[in-house]
Amino acid sequence: MNRYKSFIFIFLTIPGSLTVGLAQQPNLIQFQRTPFLTNPGMLGALSRPSVSFNFQNRASAAGTQYVISMASAFYPISIGSHRLGMGMSFLNDRASGFINTNGGILGIATGIQLSNKHLLSLGIQGGFFSENLGDSFQFSTDQQFIEGIYQPNLPTGENFSAESAQYMNLSTGLYWQFYDQNEQQRAFAGLSIFNFNEPDRSYVEKDNINLTMKGIAGWRIYQGRVINIYPNFRWVANQGYQMLSGGSWFNFYLNSQALSTQQLSLGLWYNSTNSGSTTIELSLQQVRAGLSYEIPMGNDLNRQQNGTFEVSIAWFFKQKRKLRSAKNIAEKTNMKMQQAVKSESESSNEPPEKKEVTSGESPKMPPPIEDRVSDSEPKVESQVNWPMLTPEERALFEMDIRFDLNSTDIDASSKEFLHKIVKVLKEKEWVKVKLIGHTCSVGTAERNIIISNERAQKVREFIIGLGIPEHRLQASGLGETRPILSNGTLKGRMQNRRVSFEISK
Repeated sequence: MNRYKSFIFIFLTIPGSLTVGLAQQPNLIQFQRTPFLTNPGMLGALSRPSVSFNFQNRASAAGTQYVISMASAFYPISIGSHRLGMGMSFLNDRASGFINTNGGILGIATGIQLSNKHLLSLGIQGGFFSENLGDSFQFSTDQQFIEGIYQPNLPTGENFSAESAQYMNLSTGLYWQFYDQNEQQRAFAGLSIFNFNEPDRSYVEKDNINLTMKGIAGWRIYQGRVINIYPNFRWVANQGYQMLSGGSWFNFYLNSQALSTQQLSLGLWYNSTNSGSTTIELSLQQVRAGLSYEIPMGNDLNRQQNGTFEVSIAWFFKQKRKLRSAKNIAEKTNMKMQQAVKSESESSNEPPEKKEVTSGESPKMPPPIEDRVSDSEPKVESQVNWPMLTPEERALFEMDIRFDLNSTDIDASSKEFLHKIVKVLKEKEWVKVKLIGHTCSVGTAERNIIISNERAQKVREFIIGLGIPEHRLQASGLGETRPILSNGTLKGRMQNRRVSFEISK
């Protein structure tokens, strides 16, 4: 193969080395935000549906631009103690006008809750890519030079018929997370293998993409009321290439609560490729945005780069909570009421036990029906005196409003449900409601009392805003004292974070 053809393929490898890896397996600065490029197992640890966009521009001193654009969507599902995370992504990787790569990725991961604090997730993903030579790319061989003068119209004498290549790659990863008592991530570690099928993306001759191994790890070493410090590391290796980066996140809480999800974060890392990078990131309830910059610091090829600019943005959706059918609850409620009445009727047919009553002693009366019903049963006691409410209306008040951890926000599905409550209250103007806030066991008892009160007040204010007079609504909080399920499981804690209803006339 002649020297010009060799030069062409040497030139094709430069964009891959400048992007810290092959163009088909890029590595972004914000690696913890890109499961498809870091570890497919991370999909199984996601807790909220989201969409995200990532963009990176790496410029060289020669004016060449290497650009990566990536749009992704993620959707997690909880099934008992298991999590199922699914995602898809579309990627475009451009090396100026020379090479243009487009592709799509589908991934799935299953996360197993090993205990209350440990989650292990295994993921796999597949991608299909099409790589094209751009308009700026020109082939040249010895046969196109006549007496030292380049003649572009002459045939190359080589078979360059394939100006594009299509291939499919497969990747897998194992990911582990450790949570503290507040359900916050305390540590993580993961190992992944990309392109383990070593796909062939040939232009002229067989050209397999080597598999790439990646490892990540991090742990939180300090947790304060204002800041936490979270060192983390990344390792990337393929044939003839290795890269190690290490640094830390410094997360500042915006509302002075150590469990807040609203943070301003600063990240600093040093890479073994003689470069340093920094990231500033803002995290709110439903939005996360990050800005990164990497600058070369060595005396080798990296000095030929002008630096790398990267931006990411993600939008998180709140999953609609499934409310129990009012019809089903009404049927169960009626059944419990009928059983209670039947039991009382049967007991009344039995001859009462004769007991002598001493003077000055009042006879002991049997406890009312409501005192004999277990706390785990539906609230029969508050329904016995509701002759003017239909079973469906009574069933509505057996439902609860659920909340995220340390949150007092009412989500869209709960607001829709509260509109139904308000409709009943407007039709039955003599009905009054007591709103009772509850929490799980995460956090201190004092803090949970405050949060439970705030949740009840938020629901009260929402109902008042829909036209119900204030005097018909009372709000109070009981903190973590009245769980309906065990706080020893994630599902139980989710159910215990609620506002419940009690009815009076």
